[in-house]
Amino acid sequence: RTRPRRRDRGYDAPCMKIDDFESIFRSAVKPRYRFRAPDLASVAVVTDMDAAGTAALIDKVRAFLRAADPFGRATYTGIDRDAYADVPDLLAAIERVRPDLICAYRNLGRRHDLPCTLGSRLDSLTQAVDTPVLVLPPPTRANFDASLRDTRAVMVIADHITGDDRLVSWGVTLCAEGGALLLVHVEDGVVFDRYADALSKIPDIDTDVVVDRLRSKLLQMPRDYIDSVAAELAAHDVNQTITPIVDMGHVVTTYKQLVAKHEVDLLVFNTKDDLQLAMQGTAYALAVEIRDRPLLLL
Repeated sequence: RTRPRRRDRGYDAPCMKIDDFESIFRSAVKPRYRFRAPDLASVAVVTDMDAAGTAALIDKVRAFLRAADPFGRATYTGIDRDAYADVPDLLAAIERVRPDLICAYRNLGRRHDLPCTLGSRLDSLTQAVDTPVLVLPPPTRANFDASLRDTRAVMVIADHITGDDRLVSWGVTLCAEGGALLLVHVEDGVVFDRYADALSKIPDIDTDVVVDRLRSKLLQMPRDYIDSVAAELAAHDVNQTITPIVDMGHVVTTYKQLVAKHEVDLLVFNTKDDLQLAMQGTAYALAVEIRDRPLLLL
């Protein structure tokens, strides 16, 4: 498309359109991270064990969360198998405690080795309450104690990490002193390729230029936000190594590869979608497929 040109001192120059100014202005406006430590005064630990087994698990969870509660001031409440009979009972028990964090493991009240589901009770906890849920591997798993070793490597993952201040703040709070905080954004390469293919079918568009610029912009936005995270945490004297990872690829596969490569102790990601009741698709796939380490679901 040919733009209008204006005469200026003997040569033609392109005129900028209003939407050009708007694009420049919008590019200059970058969301910045602001750290706000989440409250962790009360933790509810939900099990399908008896009181003794629940108490033993509470001790392990307390040790795992010591970075967020170094002085041991948080109150831990056990909700064992005698405290509820079904999902409504469990939700009522949670409401009575009103914890800042819920801790539970996969397939409560069912066979713990079922691989393709979190179980109806845990599904309900992650979606029916606004409280973050720390999902543990089943305690019957052979390496269960090792999975609660520490939080020296915490990965914050999201489809769109830009602007996820609460998500990042939980990751910072739970990461051990001197640990590694990995801030990860994986752009869905499959979706991007579909849009790139559609653009290639529009005659008036220089496809190669547009696709390259779009890819660059999509990846630059999370990089800018992660830079603001590092600057904000430096101002708060946070002693953690910030590792930015921004990539494009198959989302779930890439996250799984990064988890293994960096020996991540805890993953933190969003699960709720304002437009639906069920856990959003990518989050559920991650929650189901990454079963050997703790996940914090917000």
